[in-house]
Amino acid sequence: MEKIKNYLLILLVSFGMAAAFTACSDDDKDDNGYSALIVGTWIDVDYPEDGYTFRSNGSFTIFIEGDEENGRWSISGDRLIMDVDGEKEIQTILTLTKDELRLEDEDGDIYRYVKR
Repeated sequence: MEKIKNYLLILLVSFGMAAAFTACSDDDKDDNGYSALIVGTWIDVDYPEDGYTFRSNGSFTIFIEGDEENGRWSISGDRLIMDVDGEKEIQTILTLTKDELRLEDEDGDIYRYVKR
């Protein structure tokens, strides 16, 4: 009888751990619904010739002073991760609505964009 109790205890603990790890596996992939909202073209409020176009396939184009570069983007939590030719830039999403995007870069500078 003691062996059966130990076996059941081990089985119960195993199921509990499996459930706990499964429940937490997607936590750091949560994007707060930002992935759908960010798709589109965003224009810098202070420099209207600058901005981004984010596409639903994870690609983006950044345009600054007439130059354009293409890369890949993803969102994890409130972090926007942009990769252009292996160089990653991570910005914090302060605000993202259907019309406004506010980002804070790693130096603490804040940028405001409106959707075109």
